[in-house]
Amino acid sequence: MQSRQRSEARAGRAKDNGGASGLAYTGERVIPGMVPPMLYNEHAARYAFAAPMARGARVLDLGCGAGYGSHILYNAGARSVLGVDISEEAVEYARGRYGAGGLEFAVMDARRLEAGRSFDLVVAFEVLEHVADHGTLLDSAKAALKRRGRLVISTPNLDENPPGYANPYHHKELDEGEFGALLDGRFRHVHMFRQSHVFGTVIDGQGARVSRALQPHPPRPKYMIAVCSDSARGPPEGAVFPTAFEHSQYLAQASGDSDAGALNALVDEKRFDEAYEFAVLRAEFHGKDARWAYLHAFAAHMTGRRAEAVPLYDRAERLGFDPYWVRYNRGQARLSLGQAGGREDLEAVLETDPSNEEVRKLLEGPEQG
Repeated sequence: MQSRQRSEARAGRAKDNGGASGLAYTGERVIPGMVPPMLYNEHAARYAFAAPMARGARVLDLGCGAGYGSHILYNAGARSVLGVDISEEAVEYARGRYGAGGLEFAVMDARRLEAGRSFDLVVAFEVLEHVADHGTLLDSAKAALKRRGRLVISTPNLDENPPGYANPYHHKELDEGEFGALLDGRFRHVHMFRQSHVFGTVIDGQGARVSRALQPHPPRPKYMIAVCSDSARGPPEGAVFPTAFEHSQYLAQASGDSDAGALNALVDEKRFDEAYEFAVLRAEFHGKDARWAYLHAFAAHMTGRRAEAVPLYDRAERLGFDPYWVRYNRGQARLSLGQAGGREDLEAVLETDPSNEEVRKLLEGPEQG
């Protein structure tokens, strides 16, 4: 009954404040209803993992973004939740959509909290990589914890990035050794977890287990999650997030055929060179199909063959593939190579999509990467 009352209160508040309007989608911040289901689910899964630890607790959600995760923790039975973010726009959106009762939001820099030791649980999901000084953020988070409080923190696994990949929003990503060293130096007890994708859905009333049917290949630990405390506690249970998702990503969606699905599977399995060779062969087979011309270019780009990718993007454009996506990726490849035309490509993308902050950040940076 309490959960229902909380949901109804938030629904009324969201309606009064315009609901989901007013927050630009940049491609980095997760906004429910504006991102692909798989992307939303991998973020929501971390909050679902933390939810049992939030029951009856005073919770601080660092880098709360659009507020959906704070909402999950509050509905899980937290005594109170404070979501903080450095973005005024995000906090205004979160307040309007979710703020009510014991769920509050505030503009605050996670590196300089003034909360005192007042929280039983602090969560910081996909925040660490966004700051240059990891130690300052971790020290700030620890200072907000009560003596027996816990920090649950996640960050991307650097070792799982494709060759040549870089996220312009991230200052520095970490591998497992670096992440563990930062935490072990600050907390007496650190329990490490890995987050991976599996195919399909799980329906189980007594604790799900992943079968080989759902996990035909060894899982890729795309994200690292740690539960940290100075108080001796057993590790929390892992979790399978039982929500259906569309697993195929752009490589398959762009073409919609079985070859594209096979290509996407190779990428998912980190068999990047095989994916590139497969794309070369299938693009030749498909001839003047603009979609496969683009997939060929994208596969070259994904495997670090940026000099090869640029003329392939040119060909895809001549064959009629969506110029927005050609310019978006060709512009990044040209910038990284120091070639002329990269800025012009990205400026054309901004003319089409002025809210694209990722492209804006690229244009503000140096021409060569």
